[in-house]
Amino acid sequence: MIAPQIKRNSGYLRIERTGFRRGDNAEMATISFVDEIKDKAEAKEEKK
Repeated sequence: MIAPQIKRNSGYLRIERTGFRRGDNAEMATISFVDEIKDKAEAKEEKK
């Protein structure tokens, strides 16, 4: 689960509009996590 790893109550994602797609003119967007989320394997490596 991702939510327990982030220390905030809301606002987990950033949504940025990127324009319209050629051909069918569908609106496009890029989504990304606001905070850095570490994989469990990465977290174990850092503890060593």
